[in-house]
Amino acid sequence: MKRFAGWLLFFWGCICCICASEISITDSWKYKAENDERFSSMDWNDSDWVTVDLPHTWNAGDVIDEQRGYRRGISWYRKKLFIPSEARDKKITLRFDGVASKADVYLNGKLLKTHLGAYTAFGVDITDICEVGKENLLAVKVDNSSSLGEILPPVSGDFSIFGGIYRRVFLQWTEKVHFVTEPYAAVPVRIQTPEVSVSEASMQIVAFLKNDFTDTKHVHVNVFLCDEMNRIVKEKQLKLKLIPGRKYPISTSVGRIENPHLWSPELPYLYTVKVQVCDAKNGEMYQEVISPVGFRWFSVDKTGFYLNGKYLKLRGAARHQDYAGLGTAIPVEMNRRDMRLLKEMGANFVRISHYPQDPEIYRACDELGLIVWSEICVVNEVRKNAAFAHNCKEMLKEMILQNYNHPSVVLWGAMNELWDYHKQAIVLARELEALKKELDPYRLSCVAFHAFTWEKPYTQSSKEMFSISDVNGVNVYESWYQGDSATIAPMFDKFCSYSTAKPRFLSEFGAGSDERIHSYTPRTFDFTPEFQLDFNRRYINEMEKRPDYIGYSIWNLVDFQVDGRGDSKPNLNQKGMLTEDRRKKEIYYYCQARWSDIPMIHIAGADWTKRVEICDDSINVRKISVFSNQKTVELIHNGKSLGVREVVNGEAVFAVPFINGENLLDARSGALSDRLKIQMKLLSSRLTDSDVLLDGLCINLGQEHCYFIDPQLQEIWIPDKPYTKGSWGYMDGKPFNSWPGSSHDGVRYGVGADIKNTFLEPLFQTFLIGTTCYRLDVPDGVYEIGFYFTEPFSKDERKNIVRTGVSAEGQRVFDVSVNGEKLIDSLNLADSYGEQTAVVKTLVVNVRNHEGLEILLSPQKGQGVISGLKVKKIR
Repeated sequence: MKRFAGWLLFFWGCICCICASEISITDSWKYKAENDERFSSMDWNDSDWVTVDLPHTWNAGDVIDEQRGYRRGISWYRKKLFIPSEARDKKITLRFDGVASKADVYLNGKLLKTHLGAYTAFGVDITDICEVGKENLLAVKVDNSSSLGEILPPVSGDFSIFGGIYRRVFLQWTEKVHFVTEPYAAVPVRIQTPEVSVSEASMQIVAFLKNDFTDTKHVHVNVFLCDEMNRIVKEKQLKLKLIPGRKYPISTSVGRIENPHLWSPELPYLYTVKVQVCDAKNGEMYQEVISPVGFRWFSVDKTGFYLNGKYLKLRGAARHQDYAGLGTAIPVEMNRRDMRLLKEMGANFVRISHYPQDPEIYRACDELGLIVWSEICVVNEVRKNAAFAHNCKEMLKEMILQNYNHPSVVLWGAMNELWDYHKQAIVLARELEALKKELDPYRLSCVAFHAFTWEKPYTQSSKEMFSISDVNGVNVYESWYQGDSATIAPMFDKFCSYSTAKPRFLSEFGAGSDERIHSYTPRTFDFTPEFQLDFNRRYINEMEKRPDYIGYSIWNLVDFQVDGRGDSKPNLNQKGMLTEDRRKKEIYYYCQARWSDIPMIHIAGADWTKRVEICDDSINVRKISVFSNQKTVELIHNGKSLGVREVVNGEAVFAVPFINGENLLDARSGALSDRLKIQMKLLSSRLTDSDVLLDGLCINLGQEHCYFIDPQLQEIWIPDKPYTKGSWGYMDGKPFNSWPGSSHDGVRYGVGADIKNTFLEPLFQTFLIGTTCYRLDVPDGVYEIGFYFTEPFSKDERKNIVRTGVSAEGQRVFDVSVNGEKLIDSLNLADSYGEQTAVVKTLVVNVRNHEGLEILLSPQKGQGVISGLKVKKIR
């Protein structure tokens, strides 16, 4: 028998209650983005309010717009709520699955409950205040103000806190003999399986019953365990005398279950438990709870994680809960689809981060076979006050008691990446740990640390934190935010020196990617899918040879919204395996090739099927990867085999001789195949060749190794280069790549800023600085030239004169001349257009006497900057 044992799947959507009902109340709510306490009144006229359906958030648009910040404040929701006559003489409640972040619930003008916490459910008893058979007025005051961070986690974090009633709401009623779920909206019946082995298992029922009738009731509590065919495996009956108004604890075992079917990622077998409460005299059923249950046991030590006695490396990803265009107000089906996509990738694990998520997530994990790390949102900071600590504990209780019965849940987490392990934080960590073990002694506890090359958090007295939880996770971003590929393995070793006595987990690692940017020579922080692949490949290879790390979790399953992030897609964390609208990235297929047993094959490059390259030959040899979990693959190019390659760690690499025009690739392995058509345009490096400027030459200035695809115009912006005779390039100045105080100084190009008035941020984020002359040796003719400018630095950043290249007064003013003619006079981008704003100027120039194009940026104050050139011969 093992200490850590299997648990039951339970979810609200599948509670079957005889003499009980549940109705979703998500349609036709009235919404007002204002605050007035009179809004709770039954007499208030809300006819001019906006009508919305739930789930709803008021931040679906402003988190990702071009304005820094998003609305954090108070809004109101109102709904006419009809209580059916069937609910008469019953216990009637409301259940809110998620309201962010504070909710005051009123019915018929009376405040019934205040709930703190954006990510856990809560119930509201309306039995004594509602009018059955009539319309009632339900009003909810919702607050996601940042000031709540003083008493309520999260204080901050790399995710946005969307306001609203963004999950479902239910009206429920039961008979007055019923299971108790409050005060934490807990599962009605907790089902434990404290002992599980291959040959036998035990199961225990834990619950509270209450009699809200005025007279004493004699009841039978019948417990049935059924297999997948609905055949009864075990049964038990209890006889109870229920005095009015009292809560009665129930704790009973159903006896030994012999040769149980075990739950695992490979075979997530689920039994069903039925718990019935019936009147002992007439057999009337007061309540029935039906809930799936999974039997499994697990253990962990420094040699790894073991499920049902077998070693299992945990592989998966973390998951945030928003979706493109919807914010966090997503249909429940999308939650299930995310878990299906994760499972199809071959994962056996998900870190539900950094907060409890929709009940459908846990339900899907049970059914699909995904092992879960679930955590509350104590992120970055712990406030030093009693209210904050209290609310953290309440949130932990809600998370555990609401998700208690899911066999998928193995780890309970409570803290992530604290920046300061001060005394109160350590005290809170110990209190939360004790609470986890009190509520649920059968599961593992965990914490996620942040790895720093400079070890800032760990030089304090905080090493005590490493002794508190069962498992120590670490979030590592070497070769992304700091360091490089050479510092990855040493960081893992360094963390081992801190967490010597506890099993370790790589709880986060990731690199951002943008399907519009590509490179054959990817570099740190260039947002190419190619670098994301290289980054994750290195981490996965390292983890697979380290059994002392029991698992690893890629950050993140999906790209998610973060107001103020300045990556290549502003306001978005782009480290996902899927885009924010759930399109698969190349890294998804790579992980699928490494993790999944279902036969697959995929040619990398599905987002890069249209290419323009400078090549003075008739062919251009480029490497192409084929991802597969087969032993060998063959790649055929335009009908000619390029040979058969062995698949190593999910990947086979081929050198493909691309030609100008259509290139059809066909990858095969047995009956498996994948096809990809790449249109390659090979351009001469000499501008005198007539076809170079036929469609226009688009040059991404300040970027020397990446190609950028404009998804609307399908224009391909090629990398820039220094000038060579007969070709083009900058004569002086340099691409901007200065990140002072960072290991990215001289490595990372451009700025991380949201460039306004454009969706082409990667074009404007990189730029030449200090360049006074740019030449293009074009033949004679009439040319349309597009100049792409932005002032790339904010006013505060321009205080650093040396780095930003401005004058002593923080000014940047320059003239633009072409072939000796001044065409733009005294260009001051910040004053005329606003800082970090896209500016495009199109000019027509006549080139004569073989002079080519000579573009001068003549500084008046500071240094000139330019982000892009588009040159097209029109006559």
